[in-house]
Amino acid sequence: MFHQILILFALSVASVSLLRKVHLPPLLGYVFTGLILGPHVCGILPESEELAFVADFGVVFLLFTIGLELSLSKLMAMRRSLLKLGGLQVLLSVIAAWGVAYLFGLPLAAGFTIAGALTLSSTAIVIKLLVEQDELHLPHGKMALSILLFQDLAAIPFLVIVPALATEASGASLTYEITIAMVKAAAVIVLLLFLGRRFLRPIYQYVASARSTELFMLTTLLVVLVSAWSTEVFGLSMALGGFLAGAVLAETEFVHQIENDIEPFRDIFLGLFFVTVGMLLNPSIVITEWVWILGLVSALVVGKTLIVVIFATITGETLKNSIRTGLVLAQGGEFGFALLTLASEQKILANDINQLIIASIIISMVVAPFVIRNNRLLARWLTQKQKNTEEPGEAELFELSEDLERHVILCGFGRVGQTLGWFLETEGIPFIGLELDPKRLLEATAAKEPVYYGDASDITILDRAGISRARLLIVCFDDHARALRMLKANRSHGYKLPILVRARDDRYLEGLLAAGATEVV
Repeated sequence: MFHQILILFALSVASVSLLRKVHLPPLLGYVFTGLILGPHVCGILPESEELAFVADFGVVFLLFTIGLELSLSKLMAMRRSLLKLGGLQVLLSVIAAWGVAYLFGLPLAAGFTIAGALTLSSTAIVIKLLVEQDELHLPHGKMALSILLFQDLAAIPFLVIVPALATEASGASLTYEITIAMVKAAAVIVLLLFLGRRFLRPIYQYVASARSTELFMLTTLLVVLVSAWSTEVFGLSMALGGFLAGAVLAETEFVHQIENDIEPFRDIFLGLFFVTVGMLLNPSIVITEWVWILGLVSALVVGKTLIVVIFATITGETLKNSIRTGLVLAQGGEFGFALLTLASEQKILANDINQLIIASIIISMVVAPFVIRNNRLLARWLTQKQKNTEEPGEAELFELSEDLERHVILCGFGRVGQTLGWFLETEGIPFIGLELDPKRLLEATAAKEPVYYGDASDITILDRAGISRARLLIVCFDDHARALRMLKANRSHGYKLPILVRARDDRYLEGLLAAGATEVV
């Protein structure tokens, strides 16, 4: 056993180092390692439940770090996009894939299983790459996250329905089992959230008082594992438990240290997870059935992109952001392997079809990093003939802000805004100005200042100005009501950057500070 582990680590280090040198995603190195050492090539690493179980903790820790980024207040703010976009995407994708499977003559249970496996995208790949590219807080990143979160929740009914279809349960029996599973899931989620919010902060305060980094790290690992175990005991996903623990801890003052401590464990276990993914692939299937696999991968990528684009544009998002979201989610995911394994155990899918779907999902996951890394360029290329239908300056604003970090956003570009803009320019600090007055906007444009048309009290406009990457927000206009709206919108969406507010006198001082202003001048 020791020599197997040694070979696994040696090949992983070599392949990841090589891919980093040629600027390719490291996860492809782990997939390659699993493929070479797996049962279908060298046979050094045999398939085992123990290895797969340990590898699943990679997804658990990944979901935990996602939870740390999303407090419960942020989730509530995202509830509309989560339910609308996520729900519609899952529903239409399942119907489309199920319909295609039916046309090819597959039985009901087999078609539904394949539809479920192809519908859900890879949380592990998408989130990791969006975080690395600093795109998680951009409009397409937020939409992708909403859809991924709904997909993770949708995993629960899939795991209930597939075994029920295998036993050919009646409609009433199937409805009863799904209802029981949903009620159980809701009860477990509410219980974990209640216990977490009640006890985790006092526990961490006590641990922090010991001033031991080792104890702090052990406590974090224990919290993640207990939460994952709790959901697994009740027949739910371990990853869901990890996410809930992260969402609760996101509201504490210890969130940044926790995130720093858990990162090495997440990366190691996530690498091991992708090793197990590579072990599933039989290269001979790719060689003999390459035409079918190419068709499946193409249909998967194009179909999922189109479905997301349609629903995102219907909900009011721009075509470019909709395409970027669709491209980011255009792959199969880790949950598909769990569903296919379950279907294989229940004798729902024949082995050759099972291998065909597994190969297609893995190849789509291998292609995904290249698509995600270039989603901006691909979306720009696909929309280059599109007429600009956005507000004046809004498209240019988004294009500029994508390349900015640690900049200042000036809300209003009158006398105060112009003075601050001159000062920032003198100090070499990048800034973006937002202005509604057409005359001032024309003057700023003539002076080649980075000022754009936009209502600074609209959170969507601030998103386009790159507020998630800004170092400071300054309210330069003298409008108390608009300033209050802007402050409340920012703080309700979880933005914690300093906000300076201009006021004519101290009448509104307390109200502005209470709404979230860092300083009132």
